[in-house]
This record gives sequence, C-alpha cells and structure tokens, in this order.
Amino acid sequence: MNASGNPGKHFPNISKTALIENFTLIELLTVIMIIAILAAMLLPALSRIRNKGSDISCVNNLKQIAMAGSMYSMDNQESIVPYQSDHSQFWLTLWMGKLGDYGSSSPRYGLKFYGNYRNAGNFICPSEKLGFSGTGEGGFEYGTHFGINYWLGDQRKLSSIKKASIALFAGDCISTTIPTLQQKLHPAFRHSAPDPRSRKSPVVITTLPGRCNMAFFDGHVEALRFDAFFNRDCGYSFTLAPKAYVCGFQY
Repeated sequence: MNASGNPGKHFPNISKTALIENFTLIELLTVIMIIAILAAMLLPALSRIRNKGSDISCVNNLKQIAMAGSMYSMDNQESIVPYQSDHSQFWLTLWMGKLGDYGSSSPRYGLKFYGNYRNAGNFICPSEKLGFSGTGEGGFEYGTHFGINYWLGDQRKLSSIKKASIALFAGDCISTTIPTLQQKLHPAFRHSAPDPRSRKSPVVITTLPGRCNMAFFDGHVEALRFDAFFNRDCGYSFTLAPKAYVCGFQY
C-alpha cells in the first residue's frame, strides 16, 4: 500500500472491474461444483425413494385385491374366486375381470381393471417396468402384474382353508402369458432388487436377490425371498404342486 492508501496502484494493469469479474467466475465454478457433488449424492437416494414408492403402491394394490377376493366369496356362498370360468365376455372369464367387474362403471369391489388396454388400475405394479400388451409394448397379455394361486382350483370354498395366515391367495407374477402362480418359476421377485429373468420365458433361479409380494387369506401381504416362500414348513407334502402353494389348505 502506498502513502495515499490506494492498493490499486500496485496493479496498474488490472482494473477493479476485472477483479470483480474474475472473482465472480470463481464463485460460479465453485457453486457448479458443489451442485454436481450434491446431485451425485442425492440421485441414488431419490431413486431409492421412488422405488420404495412403487413397492408401496404394489402392496396396496395387492391388499385391495385380497380384500376384493374376500368380498367375492361373501357374495358367492363362500366360493373362492376361480382363476377362470365360463362367461360370454372374455375378460369376465378370468379372476381379474370378476374381481375388477370388467366393463362396469361402478365396480362392486372397488377395483379398476381395464384388460390389457391401459397401464392403469389396481392390477398393475409400478415396480414392474414392462407394461400390458394391448398398449403396444408387447408385454403382459392379461392386463395384470399379479397372479392368483392356481392351486385354489375352480370350485374351492373358504371352508377348505385351515390356516388363513399361510394360505396363499395371490402375488407378484413374472409370466406375460399366464395370470396365475402355478410353478416355482411364476412368482416375480421384483422388489428390493430387479428380477433379471425373461418375462416371456422365465426359468427357476433359487438365488434371486429380490422379494415377491404375497397376499394371504387373512389379508396380510408379505414380501418374501424365493427360499423363504418355497421352503416353508407346511407340516405335510403334496406331490402335484410345490407345497408352498397348498400350505394352509385342506387337500
């Protein structure tokens, strides 16, 4: 600093405006760098939150489907909704069409089912990235990401259930060509981690890292891994089907 107290005279070639501009540019670069760091930190968390929201939506839809199944039984002399039966309207031959009251503007059980024409309603699971075939995506042919327990048969009564908390009603289904859970390859283990299998031609992989949402006859929904579901101890064996599907039923 000189005798006049003016520091600028030590830098005769740099104006005050240039100093301010240079300082502002450094600030801007610093802010951009901080934003980039924060984005890198927050994006994985936001992705987990979004996936969690999809999982919750799937669980809620499955709970409503189980509740609708109970209401159907009350309206039909305690008969469990069949996975398929006779009807002049195709969608009403299927369990989804019956519970969703397909074609009705006021569904009896409060569920919305649009066949395979819209990726919407209560039979969709947002955690599943593949949509329905009627929307042009070449996806699920029956307008649902869920499957009913095939081994319920088509004439079973509620009286055949001996332990509702372990008797499976429906759950996540991976197959695009069948809306039932029939063999070990059919459940979709799409929660907590993606299910990497083919949707059209799935195979059995016992080490899948994800979980499958399962709805039971007491109304609760549980997210289970492959071994936790299929290795359940039912107290008896059944030669025609994986025992996990007939747990809790009188056979």
